[in-house]
Amino acid sequence: MGDNGGTVNTNIWSVLPELQGLIMTVLFVLLGIVVIVALRKGWLKNFRAGRDGVSFDARDHEMLNKQNAYDLQVKIHAIDDDMRDSCRAVAKEIRRQLFYGLYAFKSCELAKAAVSWALYFPLQQAIDDNHLRKKLSRTRINEYSENLLREIGLEYDTFCVMGTAGCDKHSLPMFVDIREQVENLIRTQWIRKVIEYMNSASESKIKTYEEYLVRFRATADQYNIDICQVRIARNRQYIRGSEYV
Repeated sequence: MGDNGGTVNTNIWSVLPELQGLIMTVLFVLLGIVVIVALRKGWLKNFRAGRDGVSFDARDHEMLNKQNAYDLQVKIHAIDDDMRDSCRAVAKEIRRQLFYGLYAFKSCELAKAAVSWALYFPLQQAIDDNHLRKKLSRTRINEYSENLLREIGLEYDTFCVMGTAGCDKHSLPMFVDIREQVENLIRTQWIRKVIEYMNSASESKIKTYEEYLVRFRATADQYNIDICQVRIARNRQYIRGSEYV
């Protein structure tokens, strides 16, 4: 009985190296399959093997930097688009307020609706010009307000003549008669809200630039590092320089 046990043990130890070899062969085959699939999928394209070990290809750094720069611009443009949409909503609300304010004057509804649009067009143009940040700086905000009111007045009086055709032409006031009301809307709602939305956009941009600054530093992309730092400082300056904060 003891002899049989010894024979069994001897047979196991004699077969074990063969099993080990078979297992290693299977593992190498599986590893080879994984490497081939990874290469075809592009999973290993960022790595290079050499005497010093595995390293990251500089060409892949460049591609990554370009992708990050593109993604950054997409996010910044999205922030600007959201800001402009918010400004458009304010412009529409101001137009509606002027429309309802004209109810104190007896005139046809078409005339009131037509004339109220005179307030909306200059505001819409101001949004599309995309220079609101400069125009609403401390040194230019009063000039901006006066120019905007002048433009609105010209549009209003023109629409007033056109809109009251067939109605009582004296039933709607000229712009000089409602200028104070419109100026109050412009200063207390338009300018204040626009600056609020621009500052909120600047805060979102700062966070976004700071997020991508970390990525550009990880790949030593000095060009985009400098851009992010400049724009972070610029947006912080915008917020500090706001008149209606």
